[in-house]
Amino acid sequence: MEFVTRYVDLEKKDDDFSVRPIGDIHVGNQGFNKKKFERDIMKLAKLYNFFTIGMGDYIDNIMAWAQGGVDKRWNPETVERDRMTTDEQAEYFTSWWKHVADKCWGMLSGNHEWKTISQQRFKKEFCNPIDPNDPTRTLYQNAYLGRMCIILLKVRYKKKVIREFQILALHGGYAGMRQGGVINRLEDIASSFELIDLGLMGHSHTTWTTTLNVMSYNKYHNTLQDRKMILGSTGTYLNTYTKGVDAYIESSPRRATRIGNITVTFNAYNGDIFAHD
Repeated sequence: MEFVTRYVDLEKKDDDFSVRPIGDIHVGNQGFNKKKFERDIMKLAKLYNFFTIGMGDYIDNIMAWAQGGVDKRWNPETVERDRMTTDEQAEYFTSWWKHVADKCWGMLSGNHEWKTISQQRFKKEFCNPIDPNDPTRTLYQNAYLGRMCIILLKVRYKKKVIREFQILALHGGYAGMRQGGVINRLEDIASSFELIDLGLMGHSHTTWTTTLNVMSYNKYHNTLQDRKMILGSTGTYLNTYTKGVDAYIESSPRRATRIGNITVTFNAYNGDIFAHD
């Protein structure tokens, strides 16, 4: 598990700022919604006070062989012809991620990367990729968040920290078909960590947010106090079903998920946090 600290500097103390986590992109799959992904990346790059977290599964990375055995999901008819290999998929992803890397609080690795990519290779190819036009420098530098992390977010105004938020982020591994199961899974995980303000999980390809109220006892004032906790499933850029593509998912069909992600907005001055799909 990884732990990182990130800072957000405000021009006005009551400014809002937002995070739009991006993951489950699946570059290389014929169902990858390239147009939507590229449009969202360029929009995020231009938005003021908007940030992102890489949620894993950036590439599809389904090859004939993985971890010494046959990957039963492998089907050459569902792979993009110009992004067939792991290297081609990673190069495409990093060529676009560089536009938002300066807004990124870090990058989780996902199960599609774990299949063939070691931790060290992930750090080199996704967190600190080499510029293909200048091998002496990197395209960008993003923190490695592992498979699961806590981000301590410190918000500053005039160089003074005015509020802290704690974010739990993980790629996840839930394989159920109903959104309720995903919510239950994340709620159970988040309950193991004290003072979490925001819990984010990828993998399921769904987009939803829910708000919990967490109670605690204030021994100094002999009162109850409550705290809002937001949980969210962060979405995908892989079409569940695609015309003309006999996808692996059709061997065990499930409910279609929408393309896109969620947005979480913070107001440090009021100590508030809210989210929407």
